[in-house]
Amino acid sequence: TLQGVQPAGSNSSAEEAQERSACIGRWQSTGLPNLCSRLRRREVKALPVATVLLELGAMEVRVQLAEAMTGSDGSELGQGQWPAAVISAGALPILVSMLHAQKSEGKILHAGAAALRYLAGSSQSLPAVSEAGLIPRLASLTLDARLGGEDVSYLALTVLNYLAKASEEDAEAIRKQGLTVDSVGRVKKRR
Repeated sequence: TLQGVQPAGSNSSAEEAQERSACIGRWQSTGLPNLCSRLRRREVKALPVATVLLELGAMEVRVQLAEAMTGSDGSELGQGQWPAAVISAGALPILVSMLHAQKSEGKILHAGAAALRYLAGSSQSLPAVSEAGLIPRLASLTLDARLGGEDVSYLALTVLNYLAKASEEDAEAIRKQGLTVDSVGRVKKRR
């Protein structure tokens, strides 16, 4: 066989998966603090590795990366070019998928909602958030706090507010989910 190439039907895929898992495990344990520090300093070169670990990492790793990547650790919302860089790195679909975590994975759900709030707070990244098809899930999280807790419900409502204020089309889609949107784009639960 060629060097590094296994014949079809060999155990190479299982071996490769085990090797990838070990590599990710090493990154999670040794590289995570450095990577999060670089993300907090808004180093664009850190985004590709962060995006891979955001998708494949363990729950706690994903939470830390989402917080560091999007400033949901308390940083000011929507600073500069960073939100657009996060979206360009491919993080948005992964953050959206975090909204579908179960309540038992509350940290993942909360980190995803907080990250999306951060991205929706930037005029540069709000259009991408709008196009991500989040309104039904955000509305269900807003209407039923049992799905993710009161904090997640509030974060989801905040994202819906950003969307409703920026687009009448989004405001109408929010209304169709059973929420009210007033003339200035404030979203509220129906009484």
